[in-house]
Amino acid sequence: MGMTLSEIDTRFGTANDPDFSHGNCLPVTALPFAMNHFVPQTNGNRGSWWFHPDDRMLEGFRLTHQPSPWVGDFTTFIMQPISGNDEPKSIYQARTSYRQQTAVFQPDYLRLESERYHLTTQLVPSIYGAVLKITYQQERPGLLLHLPRRQSFEQLDDQTIVVSLTYNQASHDQHLTMYLALTVTSPIWEVKQDNPENVRLYFEAASQEQLVTLATSFISKEQALLNLARESSQSFEDKQADATATWLDKLNRIQIEDEKMEQVAVFKHCLYRAFLFPTRFYELDDKSQPIHYQMVTQTVEKGVYYTNNGFWDTAKTGYPLFSLIAQDDLSEMLEGFLNHYREVGYLPKWLSPDELGMMPGTLIDTVIADACVKGIRLDLMPEFLTAMIKSATLESSDIRYGRQGVTAYQALGYVPNDYPESVNATLDYAYSDFCIAQGAKCLGEERIFERYLMRAQNYRNCFDVQTGLMRGRNRAGQFAPDFSPLAWGGAYTEGSVYQNGCSVVHDVAGLAKLYPNRSAFIAHLDTLHQTPPNFEVGSYGTQIHEMSEMVALNFAQVAISNQPSFHVPYLYHFVGQPYKAQVVLKQLMMKAFHPTPQAFPGDEDNGSMASWFLFNSLGFYPFCSGSGEYTLGIPLFDKATLYLSNGQELIITANQTAEQYQFVDEVELNGQVSTSLVLKHDDIMQGKDIAFKLSLVPIIKEVAADDLPTSLTQK
Repeated sequence: MGMTLSEIDTRFGTANDPDFSHGNCLPVTALPFAMNHFVPQTNGNRGSWWFHPDDRMLEGFRLTHQPSPWVGDFTTFIMQPISGNDEPKSIYQARTSYRQQTAVFQPDYLRLESERYHLTTQLVPSIYGAVLKITYQQERPGLLLHLPRRQSFEQLDDQTIVVSLTYNQASHDQHLTMYLALTVTSPIWEVKQDNPENVRLYFEAASQEQLVTLATSFISKEQALLNLARESSQSFEDKQADATATWLDKLNRIQIEDEKMEQVAVFKHCLYRAFLFPTRFYELDDKSQPIHYQMVTQTVEKGVYYTNNGFWDTAKTGYPLFSLIAQDDLSEMLEGFLNHYREVGYLPKWLSPDELGMMPGTLIDTVIADACVKGIRLDLMPEFLTAMIKSATLESSDIRYGRQGVTAYQALGYVPNDYPESVNATLDYAYSDFCIAQGAKCLGEERIFERYLMRAQNYRNCFDVQTGLMRGRNRAGQFAPDFSPLAWGGAYTEGSVYQNGCSVVHDVAGLAKLYPNRSAFIAHLDTLHQTPPNFEVGSYGTQIHEMSEMVALNFAQVAISNQPSFHVPYLYHFVGQPYKAQVVLKQLMMKAFHPTPQAFPGDEDNGSMASWFLFNSLGFYPFCSGSGEYTLGIPLFDKATLYLSNGQELIITANQTAEQYQFVDEVELNGQVSTSLVLKHDDIMQGKDIAFKLSLVPIIKEVAADDLPTSLTQK
């Protein structure tokens, strides 16, 4: 079935409070991967949680660059249409109730009716700005602009203003400036500046309809005006039609046919979320060539650039999705990430707007390796290989860049526990070493391949044979005392050893061999899936939101509410027990995701959890990004059609998808029964028909060794 944007209410999955975060699940209206997002602000007193779907009050339309409430916003402003004789001097004074029954929250279109000011505002986004159509019903039409950290305000004529705003968070450039250019169709007859951050524009009294067109730039006032000139060349209706067409082009790349309407609604919402991040951070000069502002050098550079992304999250699901249905976008993103390396000296880890370096590992390596083995942007791969090796060998004096503790890692074979999150760092570094090996293999660099393939085994150095768990070690090789598997933090990231200890996606077969026998490894997996979601606050010292989310989900220690556990159910495939994973996955998809403001079970970071649902509901998953393979799961829908980037179609069908059918009996590929648990990317891109036959009870049968996912480092 084709999709209409009215089916997607962007309020699904909105964050409620800091104790139970849903990542950046704001009701965003924006074009895919655009520079700016637009969200109604309902209560600015909540810090980064400034929208709630149950609020009846509206403080204005916020232009935002917030990738996560934990990161916060950079360079934002708010527009609140006003009218009448009131003189609101702040956003709080200007707030108004809005009519929720008639409100429209869509990816391409936002419409709200103000009950205080008797006006209707419609907003349509563009790449670098937006256009607002404000329909007034009473006299003295106006617009309040809330301009935090305003540096300048200039009225060029009776229809155009230009404002500069500075960045207000940690950055290499503490004076990073966003330039806002804004034009109106009806002349401005009065400007009231109550204070530097609040300006009221009043229009000619006869104005019943006002078009407000805006554009932003991080380069200069002149570039903002150039962007505005391009934005002003179309009517509101044409802009709306373009925005709708742009979104439909993306969203119709996967079509679902099924009568489980709640799950279909979740799928469509997740597909929308997947295309919001990363965001563009480049503009087009007067010759339509891409340029961007570089915060480290504080210069304008040539080329494309992207920001607002944490690779620790998105590398696992988001970028593998783009490799199937959005290769053109992925191709440009890769070029942007390489530009970061060229200008800064290290590949990005967590950008907003420049490097935050706030998560362990350099998992952009998996994005690069995944593209390489899939034949995407091979022209960039020699330079990418050099960049990955630099992070793997040269420790930066700035902990935001590269691999923290990599000098010790190379000497000891693990990151010692005098570094934070040392186990996660060691496992992530080993995975990245596997990805370097994959890149070297693609380029025919045999010596580099062999070296990093061996380094990819370093995860073994954190394994404690006494407990059968991954544990932190000091520089003398001793494991940390007073160990509890329920304790969060310390050597682990946003979890305990239960969530993080099996993060060896590149060599699960090798991980299993660290246990006394196959049964012992299976017993460990069973423990993960059966132990109640108890926890100890550990080094965090207090209950953090990830703990709250795991307990609320109440799904044992399988904290699918956060990225470290995304792959955990599939570990059963490596021991020939996929039926155990199938029931877990089916229950998670049916029970943990809902078409309500509580749509997600936890952190929907930059589209990562949305993409997890997309893959799993289709019946396959990129267990090890960088391998060129996917692991078969269990589909949620009767039929799904993927329109792949090369023009081929992947058609997935299932005979029984009701909730009680929780196991896979048989799989056919192009009409032939297949016993393999693995799909290769190259085979998918040729176009396939995959038919699942589901069953009520598990089909427990021996899986042949050739059909199992194997140790990728041994291939």
